[in-house]
Amino acid sequence: MRFKFSFLLLVMALIGTMCFTGCSLGGDDDDDNTVVGSGGSTTISGSVSTTTGSIREALRAAAPTSATLGFYYLNNAGEQIQIRTGIPVTFAGNSANYSFGVTIPSEALQKRNFLLIAVTDTNVTIEGVVPFNPNSETNVNVPPIDPDDAGPVALAKAAALAGVPNIDMGNVLSIYTPAEIKAMINTANMTTLVTRLQEREQAMTQLKTEFADQAAKIQQLMDYSFQLARNPDYIGFANREKFEEAMKAKAIELGLPVDAMSAIDTMEGAFIGSGLPPKTGVDFDDLSQATEQKRELETLGNALTYFAGLLNKSELNEIKARFITATEAFFAQIMAGNPPQPGANNHPFFILDEARVIIFTTLGNVVTNSILIKPADLQSLVQLGEKPTPEQIIEHQKALFALVTNRITANYATLTGAPTDAAEKAKFIQHLAAL
Repeated sequence: MRFKFSFLLLVMALIGTMCFTGCSLGGDDDDDNTVVGSGGSTTISGSVSTTTGSIREALRAAAPTSATLGFYYLNNAGEQIQIRTGIPVTFAGNSANYSFGVTIPSEALQKRNFLLIAVTDTNVTIEGVVPFNPNSETNVNVPPIDPDDAGPVALAKAAALAGVPNIDMGNVLSIYTPAEIKAMINTANMTTLVTRLQEREQAMTQLKTEFADQAAKIQQLMDYSFQLARNPDYIGFANREKFEEAMKAKAIELGLPVDAMSAIDTMEGAFIGSGLPPKTGVDFDDLSQATEQKRELETLGNALTYFAGLLNKSELNEIKARFITATEAFFAQIMAGNPPQPGANNHPFFILDEARVIIFTTLGNVVTNSILIKPADLQSLVQLGEKPTPEQIIEHQKALFALVTNRITANYATLTGAPTDAAEKAKFIQHLAAL
C-alpha cells in the first residue's frame, strides 16, 4: 500500500516498464494452390510470398512456379535440425499456400521458434520463423512469410548460438519490423539486440525463481507472446501498445498477483529502456518511463474502480472519472516530453491521493494505524540506491507488497466493510495492497 508515495513511484518509473502488454491468423489468399502434406499430429499452415521489401523487383523478374518446403528447429548450439523436408508447393501469382503435418521430436518440445524454409524453382530461398509452443498448440496458422523474414530467422539463429533459443519473438516484433531486423544482419546492431535478449532471458529466469509460486503462470504468459508473434495485428511498433494490452489482459486472466505483474513490468522496462538498437522516431527512454507509469496507473485505477463499487460513495466515482481522464493524457504527455509536474492538480497521482483519504477513512483507523507503510518500515526493506538496478527495484517492490499484504491479512477482521467471501477477500486484499 502506498501513502503519499507518488515521488517513490516516479523514481521507480524511470527504470521500468511493462512491455507488456489474441488468436493466430495466417494465410495470404483463397487460391486453390494449397498443398496438404500428411504426417504428424501438429498442422502448420500459411503462405509463402515473393513480393515484399527491397528485393521485390528482383523476384518479379524471375517469378517462381513452385517451391520445396522444409520445417526445422534450432538446437542449443544454434544448428538447424530438420523435422520434415521435401514438401512441394505450387505458386499462384506471387504466393503459395501450404498446410502440412509434422511430429515434433521430443528434443524440440521445449523449443519455441521453429523455421520454415522454402527453396523456389528459381533457386531463391525464402525463410521465416514459426513461433509456437509444441506442447499445447496442434494447429498453427502462420502469417505470410516473405523475403524480409530472413531478419527474424537470422536473429533466432544468432540468439540460439548465444544460448537463448527461445527468444521472445513477439516482444521483438512489436518493436522492430522483419525488414528492420533484416537490415541488422552482420552489423553491431544485431549483436546488441542479441545481447539485450540474453539479459532479458536471464532476468526472466531470475524472476521465476523469485516468484517460484507463480513460475508456471509467468511461463504461460511468456508463451502467450509466441501466439501474438503470429498475429499481424500485434506486429510492428504501431501495434506495440495493443501488444502490451493483450499481454496485460492475459496476465489478469492467468490470475498473476499485482506484485508479480509489477516485477514483470520492471524487468521489461529494463529491456526496453536500456541500450536497444536505435529505431527511427522512437525514444526508448521516454517509452520506458511512459509505459511503466501508465502500467502503474492502470493498476491503481483498477483498485480505485473496485473500491468505488464496494463502498458506493458518489465522490469516489467523481474522483475516478478525473483520474481516468488524467491517466489517458499522461502517456502522450510523457512521450511528448512534457509530463505534468508531480504536485500539479491534474497529475494522476495527486488525484489518486484524494481517493486514498476517502477509502482509508471509510475502512477504519486500523488502516492508518496498523497497515500503512511508514518511513521506519522502509529501513528494513531492500534499499534503493540513487540509481537502483531493475533487480533492486523488483526486490524492493516484492518486499513492500509482502509487508502490506501481511498487515492487511492480520488486521482483516477489523476493517470496516471488508467482504467475508474467500474469493472476494482475495480481491479486496490485492486492491488495497495496490493502493
